Amino acid sequence: MNEPDISTTGGSPVLVVGGTGLVGKPIVRELIRRGQRVRVASRHATPEAFQNRPDGSSIADLSPSISEIECIATDARDESALKAALRDCQAVVISVSDLLDPYLDRDVTECIVNLAPQMGVKRVALISGASVAEERRYFPLIDAKFQAEELLKSSGIPSVILRLTWPMESLVRFVRGNRATLLGKQPAVLHPIAGADVGRMVATALALNGTSPQTFTLHGPEAHTMRSWLEAYCTAAAPQAKVSHAPLWIASALATLSANRQMKAAVALMRYFDGQPEYGDPTEANRLLGAPRIGLDAWIRERVLQAGDPAIRRAA
Repeated sequence: MNEPDISTTGGSPVLVVGGTGLVGKPIVRELIRRGQRVRVASRHATPEAFQNRPDGSSIADLSPSISEIECIATDARDESALKAALRDCQAVVISVSDLLDPYLDRDVTECIVNLAPQMGVKRVALISGASVAEERRYFPLIDAKFQAEELLKSSGIPSVILRLTWPMESLVRFVRGNRATLLGKQPAVLHPIAGADVGRMVATALALNGTSPQTFTLHGPEAHTMRSWLEAYCTAAAPQAKVSHAPLWIASALATLSANRQMKAAVALMRYFDGQPEYGDPTEANRLLGAPRIGLDAWIRERVLQAGDPAIRRAA
């Protein structure tokens, strides 16, 4: 499949809000690989944040170099700072999510929608979730993403919404030393997607023609349960880690007793997903954006070979 230019940008930078995050970094990397100028706005936006992408490999060999990524360290709710970040940008990617700040997605999208007409923005891409729907708004993170989608759809701005399933890069967060812990039973069959595939599909979506809002669901090429997914990763990349399940009630009690807000938010997230199926149909995304190519074994192999630990390399 040919890779179209991002025709809407006219050589101007693409602003990636949240470009230092788990999903944002692969998007930045792919835009750079295609020769696109990129500006990043996030709380942690520094050139050093791009020394390594989430799967462990460097983007420093790409052109333009990491020093040429325009980095603006700011809270994306700061409208004046966001206005400065939008200057000369005709395309924006919103890739923000924070368990401790669940309505960040909605607030950032509202700021972009309000500023876009006066700043000359011609296209906006929003990274959302595969399970986003009216009937699941009882969970705050989903409610926020639902509201963000509705704001963008009603704005009149040419836009594309990309609803992601679980990114493969999130595997790393389940492993701590000798343990790889799943909260709850998590029986659903999933199609995890590699960050590199997300980046390629988002970059292609920015180049699509049309003014009506478009919504795509992005699934990876292979089916896995969360346990089989994590076991495959640990076998190759963290052989010392034993995969186990922790009952949600125990994890919740520990989070409460320790007053650990991050753990409490993680438990709430996994409680939401426990028993949920994987939602959405990726057929249209695969047809128009090019189907994901990277399976779990290939993603793990790349990550392991990029790792600096010789023991991990041998395990591959």
